[in-house]
Amino acid sequence: MTRTVEKTFRKSLHDSRLFLNAHVRVLQVRELKVINAEYMRPIRKIEDMCRFDSWSVSDYTVRCNGGYPSADCVILRARLRYLRRLLCSSCMPLKVLPSIKDKNGEPALQWPRLIMNDLKFLRSNTHWIAKMLPPPEDDADSWSAFIMNEESFWHEAIDGIHFVDSVCDNTQTERGCTTDIPPVITLPCMTCQALLLHMRSKHGERTPMRYCGTTLGLTCSARHLKQCTARAHVCWRTSPTLDVPSASIGA
Repeated sequence: MTRTVEKTFRKSLHDSRLFLNAHVRVLQVRELKVINAEYMRPIRKIEDMCRFDSWSVSDYTVRCNGGYPSADCVILRARLRYLRRLLCSSCMPLKVLPSIKDKNGEPALQWPRLIMNDLKFLRSNTHWIAKMLPPPEDDADSWSAFIMNEESFWHEAIDGIHFVDSVCDNTQTERGCTTDIPPVITLPCMTCQALLLHMRSKHGERTPMRYCGTTLGLTCSARHLKQCTARAHVCWRTSPTLDVPSASIGA
C-alpha cells in the first residue's frame, strides 16, 4: 500500500470518526490531548516514526516533516465550515446564540468566543480577506453576508489555513532538540522491548542471544536447567549487559 493511499484511508476512515462533532464542543486542553494522541498514532505509523519511549521524535517534528496539520488546525477548519451551515440554516435560536453579548461587548458564551477568535485568526493570516473585510468585532454583518453569499471563496479561505502548532506541545521538549536527539545510553539493557521488535522487523537486526547455547549465564554465571530460561534471564531488562564471548558462538 502506497503512502498516498494510507493518508487517504487515515483521513476518510480514522479522522472522520475521531473529530466527529468536535467542532461544536469547547474542548479543554486535557480533552484535546486525548484526541491528539489518537490523531498522531496513524501519522507516526505512516511516517515510520512510532513512539517507543519518551526520547522518540516529538509530535511537532513528525507533523513538520510530513506536512500534517495539528489537531487544533483540523478542529478550527471544521468549526468555520460549521459556522456557514449555522448561518444558512433556518433555525433562528441557533443564530441568536452568537449575538449574545456580555456587559463588556464580548460574546457571552464560550463557543461564540472561539468563533470570534477563529475569524480573527483567519483575517490575520489571509491577506485578501484582510483587504475585503473589517475586523469581525467591528462589523459582524459584513462577515455574515460574505460567509453566506461567497461559499467558494469561504471554503478556499478555510482550506488555506494550515499550521502545525498545538496547545498539546510542550514548549521545550516538543519544539526544541531535546526529544529529537536520543541520549547516550550508559545503563545496561535500557532499550525498550518494542524498539527491539521494530529493529528486528524493519531493519533485520537480530538479538545476539541466538548465539547463546549454554545454560550458564554469560555475565552473572547463574546456572539454569534449560537454555530457554537462560535466554529469558539474559534478555530481561534488569539483567546485566550481554557481552557474548567468542568461545560461546556456535556452541
